[in-house]
Amino acid sequence: RARNDDERAEAAAGLGTSVDRATRLVGQLMTLAKLEPPYDKNLVLQETDLANLLQPQMAGWQTQAEKAQISFSAELHSGIALIHAESILILFRNLMDNALRYTPAGGSVTLRVRSSAQQVLLEVEDNGQGIPASERERVFAPFYRASATLERNPGGAGLGLAIVRDIATLHGASISLSDACPATRS
Repeated sequence: RARNDDERAEAAAGLGTSVDRATRLVGQLMTLAKLEPPYDKNLVLQETDLANLLQPQMAGWQTQAEKAQISFSAELHSGIALIHAESILILFRNLMDNALRYTPAGGSVTLRVRSSAQQVLLEVEDNGQGIPASERERVFAPFYRASATLERNPGGAGLGLAIVRDIATLHGASISLSDACPATRS
């Protein structure tokens, strides 16, 4: 129904954006379903060095940060944990996606992997506006979106942190959000 080429191009771009959003939503719903019983029993945990697992992701996150005019750094120290690698990558992609999406231009995002004798600490730190303390527990519920995120990004579905919490729980890990940074421990 477009009257000219410009209107057609605009409509096609809008359609592409909608298809991308729908595809991402379906992917997130599928991931959420795979983490629910009885499907969670199919995840095989293996000893994995998290620094080595994350290293190949660095270039993509650096590119995203540059496009958003954000400084990105990583401090990856060897951290061996019993994990399902694909799930942990999803966890990190969701955390990094949030950090890069909600950190303003000129801001910074830092990814860390550290370990001690008893645990591995995974940390994504940014200087975005953060999540109000009153909403920090609720953001882990499926489809819940913090009021501040609705203002800055109306297109999300509210599944990213629910998936992160499920993956952390599946690995016997905990996750917390603070004024300083979101972090997960395993």
